[in-house]
Amino acid sequence: MDETEMREARTRAAIRVARRLGADTDQLHDVMLAMRSGWNPDVDTYGGEVIGEVLSDTCDEVWRDRGEPYAPARSRRVLWVLAAMWPDVIAECGRERNRQPELGSVSSANYENLARYWEERGETDRAKLYREAAEVMARVPQR
Repeated sequence: MDETEMREARTRAAIRVARRLGADTDQLHDVMLAMRSGWNPDVDTYGGEVIGEVLSDTCDEVWRDRGEPYAPARSRRVLWVLAAMWPDVIAECGRERNRQPELGSVSSANYENLARYWEERGETDRAKLYREAAEVMARVPQR
């Protein structure tokens, strides 16, 4: 997994943890922007306070680019709590990686796993397509 893929995985994990903390859509958007701009692999080695500073400073920069002096206080608080829960973000990222089926081999079971994966995320249309593919693959003779 390269740094861009890891950043996106950490971003998704951070959003899920922040959502469980009760962050609203605007705050989740700020988490996403702060993670995409402020996270790099070194961040995982920092302590909670440093992570909080990196994320909240990055969020402030995004808001300054929009003409505001700093990010909303509620977004900053979510980022600081998220930093304190950074081990949860890393664990959530690992859980996502374990849930994703191996895409290299094609079998009915793999398509079924993909269907469950997308159902868990509320993507029922995508899940339906993978279920249909699983049914077709189940009829294909295996070598």
